Amino acid sequence: MIVGSYAKTPEAVAAVANCLMIPMAFLSGSFLPLDMMPDWMQTLSRILPLRYLNDGVSDALTGGSTGGVLLDCGVLAGFAVVLGAIAVRTFRWSDSS
Repeated sequence: MIVGSYAKTPEAVAAVANCLMIPMAFLSGSFLPLDMMPDWMQTLSRILPLRYLNDGVSDALTGGSTGGVLLDCGVLAGFAVVLGAIAVRTFRWSDSS
């Protein structure tokens, strides 16, 4: 919704969303293990919500620690609240201001 509030066409929304999602997918460990990345990239991945989704799903499926899953869920809930609040503030029904 945030991207859609600023982009004017569906094609622009798709382009901006891809420019955000593709680097996030690589940096969060979706395509390559985080252990293969340099330390600075591993640190950078901690600010991306997809990392916590990957870690939470991995922990849940492999029987990882419950505390880790709860932490991942809490971080994802925090991202949802913050980005949802931004989306509510920026969303408008028409292009006219």
